[in-house]
Amino acid sequence: MEILGTETLFIYRKKSTHGFLFNSLTDSSEGLKLPVDSFLNNRAYANASFDVPADSLYRKIKNGDDIVEKYFTQALHNDNYPDSMYYYFTNTLKNIDYSFSRKLDSAKSMKLYKVRLLYNEGFSPSYKITLPKREFLFEIKEEAIDNSKEIINFFERFESQIKE
Repeated sequence: MEILGTETLFIYRKKSTHGFLFNSLTDSSEGLKLPVDSFLNNRAYANASFDVPADSLYRKIKNGDDIVEKYFTQALHNDNYPDSMYYYFTNTLKNIDYSFSRKLDSAKSMKLYKVRLLYNEGFSPSYKITLPKREFLFEIKEEAIDNSKEIINFFERFESQIKE
Protein backbone atom coordinates (compact mmCIF):
# COMPACT_ATOMS: atom_id res chain seq x y z
CA MET A 1 0.00 0.00 0.00
CA GLU A 2 1.36 3.40 -0.97
CA ILE A 3 1.46 6.31 1.43
CA LEU A 4 1.42 9.53 -0.57
CA GLY A 5 4.45 11.74 0.00
CA THR A 6 6.71 8.88 1.09
CA GLU A 7 8.03 8.04 -2.36
CA THR A 8 11.72 8.57 -2.99
CA LEU A 9 12.84 10.34 -6.16
CA PHE A 10 15.73 9.35 -8.39
CA ILE A 11 16.82 11.96 -10.91
CA TYR A 12 19.16 11.34 -13.82
CA ARG A 13 19.66 12.51 -17.36
CA LYS A 14 19.06 10.06 -20.18
CA LYS A 15 22.27 8.14 -21.04
CA SER A 16 23.90 9.41 -17.84
CA THR A 17 25.92 6.98 -15.71
CA HIS A 18 24.96 8.51 -12.35
CA GLY A 19 21.87 10.01 -10.79
CA PHE A 20 20.76 11.38 -7.44
CA LEU A 21 18.39 9.84 -4.90
CA PHE A 22 16.22 12.11 -2.77
CA ASN A 23 13.90 11.22 0.11
CA SER A 24 11.08 13.57 -0.97
CA LEU A 25 10.22 16.68 -2.95
CA THR A 26 11.15 18.72 0.12
CA ASP A 27 14.57 17.06 0.50
CA SER A 28 17.06 19.97 0.52
CA SER A 29 20.17 17.78 0.55
CA GLU A 30 22.42 17.33 -2.48
CA GLY A 31 21.02 13.83 -2.87
CA LEU A 32 22.84 10.53 -2.77
CA LYS A 33 24.87 10.01 -5.98
CA LEU A 34 24.30 6.48 -7.33
CA PRO A 35 25.04 4.58 -10.56
CA VAL A 36 21.91 4.64 -12.75
CA ASP A 37 22.15 1.01 -13.90
CA SER A 38 22.57 -0.36 -10.36
CA PHE A 39 19.71 1.75 -9.03
CA LEU A 40 17.34 0.74 -11.82
CA ASN A 41 18.28 -2.94 -11.48
CA ASN A 42 17.83 -2.93 -7.70
CA ARG A 43 14.81 -0.66 -7.36
CA ALA A 44 12.99 -0.66 -10.70
CA TYR A 45 13.56 -4.26 -11.75
CA ALA A 46 15.35 -3.12 -14.91
CA ASN A 47 16.84 -6.60 -15.37
CA ALA A 48 13.61 -8.43 -14.62
CA SER A 49 12.60 -10.77 -17.38
CA PHE A 50 8.90 -10.88 -18.08
CA ASP A 51 9.27 -13.20 -21.04
CA VAL A 52 7.08 -16.30 -20.78
CA PRO A 53 7.34 -19.87 -22.05
CA ALA A 54 5.61 -20.03 -25.43
CA ASP A 55 3.52 -23.09 -24.53
CA SER A 56 1.99 -21.78 -21.30
CA LEU A 57 -0.69 -19.43 -22.73
CA TYR A 58 -3.99 -20.30 -21.14
CA ARG A 59 -6.36 -17.53 -22.22
CA LYS A 60 -6.28 -14.38 -24.34
CA ILE A 61 -8.94 -11.73 -23.68
CA LYS A 62 -9.50 -8.73 -25.94
CA ASN A 63 -10.79 -5.70 -24.06
CA GLY A 64 -11.41 -2.94 -26.60
CA ASP A 65 -7.99 -2.19 -28.08
CA ASP A 66 -6.21 -3.79 -25.12
CA ILE A 67 -5.31 -7.45 -24.68
CA VAL A 68 -4.92 -9.49 -21.49
CA GLU A 69 -3.05 -12.78 -21.67
CA LYS A 70 -3.16 -15.29 -18.85
CA TYR A 71 -0.36 -17.81 -18.51
CA PHE A 72 0.01 -20.70 -16.11
CA THR A 73 3.04 -22.63 -15.00
CA GLN A 74 3.68 -25.98 -16.56
CA ALA A 75 7.00 -26.25 -14.78
CA LEU A 76 7.44 -27.63 -11.29
CA HIS A 77 6.17 -25.02 -8.84
CA ASN A 78 8.76 -23.45 -6.58
CA ASP A 79 9.27 -20.33 -4.46
CA ASN A 80 10.56 -18.27 -7.37
CA TYR A 81 8.14 -19.12 -10.15
CA PRO A 82 4.54 -17.88 -10.11
CA ASP A 83 1.56 -20.22 -10.52
CA SER A 84 -0.06 -17.86 -13.01
CA MET A 85 0.79 -14.61 -14.76
CA TYR A 86 -1.40 -11.94 -16.32
CA TYR A 87 0.11 -9.76 -19.05
CA TYR A 88 -1.71 -6.58 -20.09
CA PHE A 89 -0.96 -4.97 -23.46
CA THR A 90 -2.12 -1.61 -24.82
CA ASN A 91 -1.53 0.78 -27.70
CA THR A 92 -2.03 3.89 -25.58
CA LEU A 93 1.35 3.94 -23.77
CA LYS A 94 3.68 3.35 -26.72
CA ASN A 95 5.23 6.81 -26.27
CA ILE A 96 6.73 5.78 -22.89
CA ASP A 97 10.36 4.74 -23.31
CA TYR A 98 10.50 2.40 -20.29
CA SER A 99 9.62 -1.21 -21.08
CA PHE A 100 9.00 -4.38 -19.11
CA SER A 101 9.89 -6.41 -22.21
CA ARG A 102 11.03 -4.87 -25.48
CA LYS A 103 10.80 -8.38 -26.95
CA LEU A 104 7.08 -8.71 -26.10
CA ASP A 105 6.35 -5.08 -27.03
CA SER A 106 7.83 -5.76 -30.44
CA ALA A 107 6.17 -9.16 -30.92
CA LYS A 108 2.71 -7.80 -30.07
CA SER A 109 3.23 -4.32 -31.59
CA MET A 110 1.77 -3.14 -28.28
CA LYS A 111 3.15 -1.99 -24.92
CA LEU A 112 3.27 -4.51 -22.08
CA TYR A 113 2.13 -2.10 -19.37
CA LYS A 114 1.03 -4.34 -16.51
CA VAL A 115 2.17 -7.70 -15.16
CA ARG A 116 0.51 -9.60 -12.33
CA LEU A 117 2.39 -12.57 -10.85
CA LEU A 118 0.25 -14.82 -8.65
CA TYR A 119 1.53 -17.41 -6.21
CA ASN A 120 -0.73 -19.90 -4.47
CA GLU A 121 -0.17 -20.81 -0.85
CA GLY A 122 2.38 -23.58 -0.61
CA PHE A 123 5.20 -25.09 1.38
CA SER A 124 8.64 -23.64 0.66
CA PRO A 125 11.42 -26.23 0.89
CA SER A 126 14.04 -23.46 0.92
CA TYR A 127 12.43 -21.51 3.81
CA LYS A 128 10.84 -24.57 5.44
CA ILE A 129 7.53 -22.76 6.00
CA THR A 130 4.19 -22.43 4.27
CA LEU A 131 4.22 -19.25 2.22
CA PRO A 132 0.88 -17.43 1.95
CA LYS A 133 -0.98 -16.73 -1.26
CA ARG A 134 0.51 -13.56 -2.73
CA GLU A 135 0.57 -11.29 -5.76
CA PHE A 136 3.21 -9.02 -7.26
CA LEU A 137 2.02 -6.20 -9.49
CA PHE A 138 4.18 -4.19 -11.88
CA GLU A 139 2.49 -1.39 -13.79
CA ILE A 140 3.37 1.52 -16.06
CA LYS A 141 0.71 4.20 -16.05
CA GLU A 142 0.25 7.86 -16.65
CA GLU A 143 -0.80 9.79 -13.58
CA ALA A 144 -2.31 13.23 -13.20
CA ILE A 145 0.07 15.42 -11.24
CA ASP A 146 -1.51 17.67 -8.66
CA ASN A 147 1.71 19.44 -7.64
CA SER A 148 3.38 19.93 -11.04
CA LYS A 149 4.84 23.33 -10.10
CA GLU A 150 6.46 21.81 -6.99
CA ILE A 151 7.96 19.00 -9.10
CA ILE A 152 9.26 21.41 -11.77
CA ASN A 153 10.82 23.58 -9.04
CA PHE A 154 12.45 20.47 -7.55
CA PHE A 155 14.03 19.56 -10.91
CA GLU A 156 15.16 23.13 -11.55
CA ARG A 157 16.78 23.29 -8.10
CA PHE A 158 19.05 20.36 -8.99
CA GLU A 159 19.44 20.95 -12.74
CA SER A 160 23.11 21.95 -12.56
CA GLN A 161 23.86 19.06 -10.21
CA ILE A 162 22.50 16.33 -12.47
CA LYS A 163 24.51 17.45 -15.51
CA GLU A 164 27.58 15.31 -16.17
